[in-house]
Amino acid sequence: MTKPSKISAALNDPNYISLLNRLKEILPQDKIIDDPLELKRAETTTFLIENKILCILKVTNVEQIQKILILANELNLHIFPISRGKNWGYGSKAPTRSGSILLDLGEMNEILEFNEEFGYIRVEPGVTIKQIHDYLKLKSSTWINPPGGMTPEASLIGNVMERGFAAGKAGDRINQVTDYEVVLPTGEKISTGLSRFSGAHAKNLYRQGLGPNLDGLFSQSNLGIVTKITLWLTKKPGRYFQTSLASFSSDSQLISAINELRDLAQNGTVGFPFAMWNSLKLAAIRYGYPWQDMNGETPLRKDIERKMLAEKFKLPVDEWNLQLGLYSSSFLEAFAKRITLFQKLRKKTARLAVFGRIEKVLTKIVRLPFLFFTGQDPVEAFELGFEKSSYFGTLSTKGVTPIYWRKKMDKVPENADPDRDKCGLIWCTSIIPFTGSHVKIVLDTIRNTMSDFGFELMVTLVFLSDRQLVSLAAIKYDREIENEDKKALECYKILQKKLIGVGYPPYRLGLIGEEFFPSDDSYSEILNKIKNALDPKGVLAPGRYDG
Repeated sequence: MTKPSKISAALNDPNYISLLNRLKEILPQDKIIDDPLELKRAETTTFLIENKILCILKVTNVEQIQKILILANELNLHIFPISRGKNWGYGSKAPTRSGSILLDLGEMNEILEFNEEFGYIRVEPGVTIKQIHDYLKLKSSTWINPPGGMTPEASLIGNVMERGFAAGKAGDRINQVTDYEVVLPTGEKISTGLSRFSGAHAKNLYRQGLGPNLDGLFSQSNLGIVTKITLWLTKKPGRYFQTSLASFSSDSQLISAINELRDLAQNGTVGFPFAMWNSLKLAAIRYGYPWQDMNGETPLRKDIERKMLAEKFKLPVDEWNLQLGLYSSSFLEAFAKRITLFQKLRKKTARLAVFGRIEKVLTKIVRLPFLFFTGQDPVEAFELGFEKSSYFGTLSTKGVTPIYWRKKMDKVPENADPDRDKCGLIWCTSIIPFTGSHVKIVLDTIRNTMSDFGFELMVTLVFLSDRQLVSLAAIKYDREIENEDKKALECYKILQKKLIGVGYPPYRLGLIGEEFFPSDDSYSEILNKIKNALDPKGVLAPGRYDG
């Protein structure tokens, strides 16, 4: 690969001035951003990284992307594409290499096609999860797009291409998309799937296409820029759908129930993906770090944690909390699944509840006396556990709140921006077989390592199938406190290395995780050959998942 030219952004640099003039032939001047303050904002993430941006290009169509990539090949420039830049904890908008041009696809935000009969929607990179939600609501559709990611303002394509997930039957999103349009690093454009056949009626309905399937080359990848995809939506839960909330008082109780949960998933009692959170991860959705109770010290002591949870929630909060979905097509099936769930989990949980249409009626009947004696509204609790859950496509703006966990603020700003507000967040992930013994090893490794560095345990477990799950450990801190960036980065690198060392590699990597992508095996050799063939000058996001 040819190394990029060293073009400085200094105003009097003739190379840079020449570059700007070439770019003005492709984009309007107001779409070429080189204001130092704007560049600084885009370079700022939720952890310490010092990769500089040459300029930001805001494109509105595929032709502009093609021309920019052709120019990048001519001048040996690095191009780093983003969709909405909400990739908090993994790198936000920052590029993989200093001196890169940031290619902002956020204004390519058109919903191109929607089909109610087959339940699919075709979108561009700037289309957000909220935009799809609002569109389907406006259409009074029977389909939903269960939310995923930390904010409804995140890009659907950005989330899918990093293999993000959501609640419900179609939550493993990378397996629910087809018919990619991709611009290759050389500026060529291709379509995958059946779009190769002019007029193919099933191009939005069939994933594999004919011959080798190229879709997999472009997720977690720097082999092309995905500019269009078709997403298969999820039917709204039917009349007999139920949710279940379960809690576990300790790690050991959770571990003892894992194999039972796998059996429930394998026999079809519960749908997947489903998720589980430890109590502090759940509490951080509502509340910040109790600095006053801790006299300004970290990490949080267990007695103060219990006190905070008891005072804030007014109800018992156990160590681990789980939400499940139970899909049924009849009353008898729904009843049978409820019975099976209780038989399997009743003695292995601290608390277990099921929410369905029966509970909807009962909560309304007991609402007034329950309010009088406890001060808690059972209807509100029911709605949160059932009709307002993500299984019904309900959007939440609370996903950003936990990132502010250690910030000394009275409340999270309405226009929350973790990058701007110097929130510290690094995600450390792993892929785990669906057994209690494996989950125990991972949780012990995460807990011990984070404790060694003075960070609270905040973990989400996402059960992607009846065979495996993903752990996401959140290292949260305040970037404005001296040396916290350095400590968090060291914690991440040691934790990720330990998890890989005991057999649990990451499911996803951020900018600071490049070293954990293997570079000395036959897989990497083949990947490098593909990269060299598609991107001979190495212009597109060098270092991103390329070994």
